[in-house]
Amino acid sequence: MGQGFLGSVIVLKDGTIVRGIYGTNSLASSDPDRRDLFLEGVLVQDEEGRFHIDPYAGGLWIDGSQIVMVKFVVPEGGDDDGENTAS
Repeated sequence: MGQGFLGSVIVLKDGTIVRGIYGTNSLASSDPDRRDLFLEGVLVQDEEGRFHIDPYAGGLWIDGSQIVMVKFVVPEGGDDDGENTAS
């Protein structure tokens, strides 16, 4: 993953929290009847509580009908302007 990506936190209807990478190879449906997401990277938590990209995951498709909330997070260090905000 290079620059131009956002971390993502997705809460599903069953309470599952998914963390991943939304970048240039990710997709979000624009169909109003189907709001699926494809994340190009999946984040897993290690024993010390830090998150890392899962090297074995080729991405993750999430059924839009199961999504309650999506939060995008600018990686630590900010965007190209040095800001730590997302619009």
